[in-house]
Amino acid sequence: MVTTGFGAKIGCVLAACAFAAAAEAGGIAVVECDVLNLPVQIDFENFPRVVNGTKYDDLLSFPGATIGERFAGQALAEFRTFDLLDLNASAPLRLLAGAPGQNLSVEARGQRQNTLYGVGPLGFERKSGSGEGAISILFTADQQAIGASFELEMAYAGSPPPGSVRIAFFGRDAALLGEVSFSGQGRTRACFQTEGAGIAGVSITNTDIQGISIDDIAFSNVPVLG
Repeated sequence: MVTTGFGAKIGCVLAACAFAAAAEAGGIAVVECDVLNLPVQIDFENFPRVVNGTKYDDLLSFPGATIGERFAGQALAEFRTFDLLDLNASAPLRLLAGAPGQNLSVEARGQRQNTLYGVGPLGFERKSGSGEGAISILFTADQQAIGASFELEMAYAGSPPPGSVRIAFFGRDAALLGEVSFSGQGRTRACFQTEGAGIAGVSITNTDIQGISIDDIAFSNVPVLG
C-alpha cells in the first residue's frame, strides 16, 4: 500500500511491490487508479521487441504526449550512476532529449511486454546504464490525473536496501505543482491527481538498485478547464 500526507491509499498490482510513503506531495495526491477515467494509454508494444533494448536519441512522440529526458532549464547532474535533475524548469515547459546514448531505450523484459528506460550516465552500451536515467513526459493537454506502471528491482538475500523513485509534477508555466517519492520492488501501478492547476509534465528520476522502467502511461486528452 501507499500512503501520502493526503491519507489516500492505493494497492500495488503485485503483493511484492508494497512501497513506502510519499514525503513531499505538495499539490499532488496518490489515488486509486480504478476511480479515474484515463482512456489514453501509451505502451511500447509497437517498438521492436529486443531483449537487450534499442536506444532512442531523440524525443519520442505519441498522440497526446512526448517523452524525453528533461525540461529546458532543468540542470542535469550525476549521483553515483544515476541522473539527477533539479526542479527549476523554464517557462513555457519544453522537453529536451539527453545526450546521444544517454536518452531513452525500449527493452523487452523476458517474455513480457516492452518497457521504457531512461539511460543514465554510463550510457546505453553498458547494460547497467539503462534504467538509471531521467525520463520526462510533456502532455499536449493539461491533465487532472495521470497513471503509470513502474518496474523496480526485486529484492534478494543480501541485497542492499532499495533506492527510491522521485516524480516531480509541473504546470505549463514550469511551476512545480508537487513531488512524490516512493520505494519498493516489482511491478507497481500508481496514479496521481491534482485539484489545482493541470499537470503539463512530469520528470521521473530514481536511485533503485538496478534502475527502473515505466510502461502503460495513462492520461486523458480532454483539456483541464479553469
